[in-house]
Amino acid sequence: MSNKTDRMYARIREHGEKLLKLFPNASIKEPVLLSKRAFAMERLVHQAECDDCNGPPQGFRSEEEQALWQEKIEWREERTRINFKRLFGVPLEYPFFINGDPRGYTLKVKDDYMREHSVDLPRDWGGYGIIAPDLTEDE
Repeated sequence: MSNKTDRMYARIREHGEKLLKLFPNASIKEPVLLSKRAFAMERLVHQAECDDCNGPPQGFRSEEEQALWQEKIEWREERTRINFKRLFGVPLEYPFFINGDPRGYTLKVKDDYMREHSVDLPRDWGGYGIIAPDLTEDE
């Protein structure tokens, strides 16, 4: 690999291959595309978690507007669960989960599940595997 872009795509491919080991029933079998779809899902649910933590925009005054805003957040999380099941072939529940803290990555997998499948994804400070990390920069 001679340049930065080649190295980045090598990391994306390697991560996609690891995801396929964790999720053998994934609907997408091409590692780069699977990684990219996982990252797109991460961005969407991360935004929902940020919105949830930040609370409704200041312009919302009525209880009804706040309730509608909260429903939108919950709807995005539910769509993520449905799309996760479609993409990876498994439901988004133990050992996979949505981390509600928007300061880090959102889609995670428990450490023991990774060990069971001999897969070592990038980890957060808690030791959880990050399903869709930022692979654009050299480590």
